[in-house]
Amino acid sequence: GLDDTSLITMESKAGKIDPIAVIGFVKGGIWQDVREGGPADMFVPSIGGYPVRFQKAYIVDGESLNKIARHGDVLICLDLINSGVSIVENDLVIVEMTKHDGEFVDRSAKRVRKTRMGYELWPESDHPDHQEPIVLQEADDGLEYVISAKVLWIIRKP
Repeated sequence: GLDDTSLITMESKAGKIDPIAVIGFVKGGIWQDVREGGPADMFVPSIGGYPVRFQKAYIVDGESLNKIARHGDVLICLDLINSGVSIVENDLVIVEMTKHDGEFVDRSAKRVRKTRMGYELWPESDHPDHQEPIVLQEADDGLEYVISAKVLWIIRKP
C-alpha cells in the first residue's frame, strides 16, 4: 500500500500540490526545546492561494485545542513575519512564548479576540488546564510572546 508521504510526492510531481514540512508541535502549556523540531520526514499538502515558502505545519499534541482540533491533527499555518499578512479578530493564531533567550518555547494556538484594552488570545479548549486567555499587554519576567503564524487549515487525523 501507499503511505502518506509517497501519495503526496506523486501528487506534487503531477503539479497539483507542494508538500510542506511539519516542523514542530503545538503543546499548549508544555515547554519544548526549540532544537527538537518536528517529526522527521513528515510532510502535508500546502494550501493554495498562499506562497508555499511561507507555509509551515505543526502537530497538535494534547487537549489545548480540543474544541476544534484533536491530538494528532495537523495545523497548516502561514508565517506572519515573512508573509506580511495581518491578523484580524477571530483568526486562529500560533503563539510562541519563549524563555532562556529563545531556547525553550511554549507553542499554542489561540483565537484572537478584541477587547476594550486591546487583543486577547483565547484557548479553543474545554480542558480545565486551558481556560485562561493570554493578554498581550502583560509581559511576564523573562518571557516573550510572539504571534508567529496564522492557522489556515486543520488536517484531521482519521
